[in-house]
Amino acid sequence: MQPASSGVSLPDRQGSAIVTWKAIGITALALGLVAFLSFFALMFAALYGGGTVGTATILLVLAAVLIILGFVGVAIVYNQQSAQRNDLSDALTRAGHPGVDVRRLQVGRPVPSPQGVELRLRKARDDSGARWLLVDAYAYAAPPAR
Repeated sequence: MQPASSGVSLPDRQGSAIVTWKAIGITALALGLVAFLSFFALMFAALYGGGTVGTATILLVLAAVLIILGFVGVAIVYNQQSAQRNDLSDALTRAGHPGVDVRRLQVGRPVPSPQGVELRLRKARDDSGARWLLVDAYAYAAPPAR
């Protein structure tokens, strides 16, 4: 059973993939950068210390692979976030809130709707543990009295 919402609710199909690929991409880029910097240290030692450059070359290839994996992770995260925004935008349009900038819609940040309500995104899990994106609609709060 889906969690209760005063607005839009849709299953979060991309959420876990975004988190996973973001972790993979950041880790791969960080390790690739460390390997690339280590390549320079090993190459310096090999050239001026009379050693071989085989280890440094292998490290350079490893760095290149990790950096490519990191950029693939970034591209996948971008693609998944775009798909999630499209799903959310379509659901808001069907619910009567067209024109809402879904890029500004983040957890804990209210966003004004052209229909005169305030939209707030929240994430929840249902009874079976599935993730849901919920957008609640609230009336604007009255300005504080002076």
